[in-house]
Amino acid sequence: MSSPSLSQWNNNSDYSHDLGRTLSSEIGVLWNHYFQVLFGPYSYITWVISNQVRCKTIDLHFEPQRHYHTLVHIYELLDVLRLTKTEIGPTNTAATAKQNAELFFAAVFHDCVYDPKLTGGKNETLSNDHFAAFADLVGSNSVVPPSASSSVATVKEIILCTIKHTTESSNPTVKRFLNADINVLSKPLPCYESYAHMIRLEYIHVSRPDYLKGRVAVLESFLSRAELFFKIEGEDVSAKEKQARDNIKWEISLLKTKQVIPGEGKKIEKSVERAASEKKLKILAILTICVGISYILARRRRN
Repeated sequence: MSSPSLSQWNNNSDYSHDLGRTLSSEIGVLWNHYFQVLFGPYSYITWVISNQVRCKTIDLHFEPQRHYHTLVHIYELLDVLRLTKTEIGPTNTAATAKQNAELFFAAVFHDCVYDPKLTGGKNETLSNDHFAAFADLVGSNSVVPPSASSSVATVKEIILCTIKHTTESSNPTVKRFLNADINVLSKPLPCYESYAHMIRLEYIHVSRPDYLKGRVAVLESFLSRAELFFKIEGEDVSAKEKQARDNIKWEISLLKTKQVIPGEGKKIEKSVERAASEKKLKILAILTICVGISYILARRRRN
């Protein structure tokens, strides 16, 4: 299975671990490229450190509680940020390469710890700790470029900004990442509906009434913002802003007015279809038994 192209990601609703496994090797190749941009050429010890942390970080995204926050989300984020192609081009200056490396490591680490039962930004804080430990380990075992220090600080800033998904920073790299991370909000409604259903699956431990109340509160807090997407030079986010707000209003209406969770109806329909199918099979089995008994009795009468 090949990975979707950038144009296809806008209509993607498959965040399965199966698709994630097909993308993991590509992310590994990108990791090796961006590691050397950020920390310098591999030595034997940095290669060992990088390889071990890469494998562990990628593996974390296959945990069973993840339905949307999987490795597919990471790859999609990288593609939206245009980080999946590493060829040197006329716009790939040293500064651009450095920013791209910062965005890459922010992407692969920002959700590496994801336990929906944790609250208060603990997931993001622990994810940031995971990256910080990795950067410290590399720095203490090799001579890294002077620029690495500021890049590590930027990655940490980005990860911690995902707690509330807002920032007062003037750094466009931070804003680019936050815009890309909520790109799913601006997808066509069928894809957004699938996303909303996957979020419910991740919070399935929360009772239905509490989920309805909590999800509405989160969505309304997003809707109350003057802007969902930061304005960045060279990017027109007006269409995304409108679509995202329409999607959020649709979900709030569904949750608040109809007391229905996205995807719930489809699940119920499948259950009804399954029950109807099972009922038909039972009736068929009973009829088969009856026909068999009738045949046996008829033969006995003839004898």
